[in-house]
Amino acid sequence: MQKVFNADDLCSPADDSLVTLTRSLASQCGFSSSTDASGTLRIYASLLNCFSENQDDQRFSLELVLRISPDEVYTVTETCEYADWAPREVLCQKDYMEVRPWMGLGPKSADPRRAAQVRAGFCVSAYSSLIIFITPEFSQIRFFPVQVAEVPMTVLRTSILFGRKWLSSQIHAAAVCPLLAAGISFTDTSIRWFLPKRITPLLSSGQLTLLDVGLGVDGRKLDAAELEVLRYSLTVDDTYIVVVIPIGARGGFYKSVVQDGRYMTTYRVEPFLEMLWNEDSSNEDTRYRVLFPISTPHIYRPPQVTQNTEPIEDVFKVKIGPFAPDVVLLNISCASETLTVRKALSRGFRVREGVDPESKMKSFTIFVPRTDPAVQQTKDQGHTVFAAQLIFGFMVLPELQPFAISAALEARLPHTETPSVTGECDVHHFHVLVHSGTQDFQTLVGRSPLTLTLAQQYGFEDNGTHFTFSVPILAPDVIYETIEPSVVRARLDVILVSPEDNKHITDFSLSCSFFSTLVECFPNGTITVLALKLEAVPGLDPSQLTLADSRCGPVFSTEQYAFFSFVASSCGTSRKFVGNTMVYENDVALPDEHLAQRLAENKEPEYQLKVKCLYDTNTTRRFSYHLRPSRNQPAAGTSMGQLQVQLRMAHDGLFGAFYTDGDFPLTVSQHEALWFEVELKPALGGKISLELEKCWATEDQEKNSTPRWSFINNGCVVQDCPLQVHMIPVRQDIRVHHPSQLKRFTLRLGNFIQQQGSLQLFIHCDVIICDPRNPMSGVCAGQCSEQPQGPRLAPEEHVSTGPIFVI
Repeated sequence: MQKVFNADDLCSPADDSLVTLTRSLASQCGFSSSTDASGTLRIYASLLNCFSENQDDQRFSLELVLRISPDEVYTVTETCEYADWAPREVLCQKDYMEVRPWMGLGPKSADPRRAAQVRAGFCVSAYSSLIIFITPEFSQIRFFPVQVAEVPMTVLRTSILFGRKWLSSQIHAAAVCPLLAAGISFTDTSIRWFLPKRITPLLSSGQLTLLDVGLGVDGRKLDAAELEVLRYSLTVDDTYIVVVIPIGARGGFYKSVVQDGRYMTTYRVEPFLEMLWNEDSSNEDTRYRVLFPISTPHIYRPPQVTQNTEPIEDVFKVKIGPFAPDVVLLNISCASETLTVRKALSRGFRVREGVDPESKMKSFTIFVPRTDPAVQQTKDQGHTVFAAQLIFGFMVLPELQPFAISAALEARLPHTETPSVTGECDVHHFHVLVHSGTQDFQTLVGRSPLTLTLAQQYGFEDNGTHFTFSVPILAPDVIYETIEPSVVRARLDVILVSPEDNKHITDFSLSCSFFSTLVECFPNGTITVLALKLEAVPGLDPSQLTLADSRCGPVFSTEQYAFFSFVASSCGTSRKFVGNTMVYENDVALPDEHLAQRLAENKEPEYQLKVKCLYDTNTTRRFSYHLRPSRNQPAAGTSMGQLQVQLRMAHDGLFGAFYTDGDFPLTVSQHEALWFEVELKPALGGKISLELEKCWATEDQEKNSTPRWSFINNGCVVQDCPLQVHMIPVRQDIRVHHPSQLKRFTLRLGNFIQQQGSLQLFIHCDVIICDPRNPMSGVCAGQCSEQPQGPRLAPEEHVSTGPIFVI
């Protein structure tokens, strides 16, 4: 039973009525009890107690009624079989002693509740083959103290007279039991219990043979393997039987004691020793049993208060212990108030109990928030000091003995400056500025950690107190909120998180409107469309988008967008005339099969982007200044006389094949190298040379438009240009007869696209034709020359090519 009962709560049936077992009657009739540290009640009853049902001295039954409250009553019935009786048996309990001589007396002949016996404080019962005599130590029967091998013991001798009509019998019985605490010694780590090997008051001769010695705990005999596990020791020498029990071993338990406000413990264990001997003179066996409760002296080991607070944590972590299992936390007090455990929990405190699996001792770990009013906050030499003086109130159960333990808590933290984020936008970028502060953090750009690779792509710069980076509008971490005909509303989320617990320190969002032409209509009938994935359709896969003709998918796609390039007369494009305007229309959407699947899976809105191009049927356009001429009919800028200069883009670094006018707009990957050649046509004899004075890139066809990125200036490669430029030497071969009249270079756009976010480029160059017959200066004197510029045979000539779409 997991409750503690008073002796008055035990009842036993007698003659179909309930008899309340008072403490005195229980010890008089062979009952005792004990409670362990968990509150479990153990009831011990002699087989031959006053109320047991005896069947042939071999089968014994007992019924007990446990009354917990007037409304809660339990009936417990137990039956045991025992036939291995010795001619004499002696049992020593803490509350009583019992002796059972084995005799042949006929039927049971004694009333265990006779008034004289009750008044005298003992119980005698006679059965068919034995007599039971039970008496508590506080009865009126006279006991005799005796020293047996220097162990104090108490002796009871009695004579019982039985009379019948023609016969009377007298039986002598004796019991000898060690006094409580007799034969006990203690060390810091163990208990030693000495019991004489020869219990001389029970012997009629000087000779005996010890047949068996057993050891157990709580009334149960243990075998050798169990004794080894519990680390109990049992030895027998010429004089004593010696039992050694480690303090704290299983089978016993710690009990709390409070003395003068100080917390102390005692270790309690109840070993069980059984001896069986035979006297040579009588050749009869005696079984001797002792259940011997032992409690160590009070041990003063003050519970330790350990503060395990980490400075970066926002709580104090205090561990207090060890305690015996019968201790509970009652309250927590500070200077201004006392909090019950329940109220402390409601204020953010946390209480955790831990139990050592070996010793069964417990400890309490209390978590105190540093933000609680009980915690004081001060400044000291560049640190913030958090301090609290707390008193933890405890109580010992079931005695309700209170005691308290105080703890001074303190944590010193350097002054912290929380990092912050600001930002702004330009035409194509989000520019982010992060003030680092003094707190460690990790940066998330959108959903991506700001790794070293990503930082390089975003032009990361750090000066110690803050760092900056720029995210192109078409970067994967950008979220597109809305689209209008010429404006894209986009957002960049930047989150600073703590590396210890991943909590958000700062959440920053920057939303900007970007002027962007999502649909481009080119004079040659080419239409390009950039379809952005919107925040409202997070489940959209841009690669599944198509034009009106579902066979026309994107030429390139990412998780963020899909890029289409098609001719106005294809992909299901419709055409109509409105006055002098020719209107081409198409749609970007999911094909029917994918649309049906998405509508079935979720409730996201349907994605559809309208494409419309308007052409004025009465407008004439001139393109000679920017279209790259074909190989057979060059159309470069005009120089003096009949000279022409052309700028062409090669398929690869062999410069054996070139793109034609019909190939533009041209779509290339940002990871490809672009190969360009500038050539003077027709080739001239002599030492006439062609030099590149300036080359630059723009987003629009107009050479003077902005933004513009110069990559060659005065014949030199511009070192800080985001475009990676490399000049390629030209050698004479079967096609090139005059290498000096031809220039080649390559562009790599990977970093440029990641930084600038541009998708459309035009390439422009200003060239000079140099004649060595005239004074040479400027670029004609050699690349990167600082000499003054001399006369030019063909000044200010210009060539262009494009557009080139980079994806």
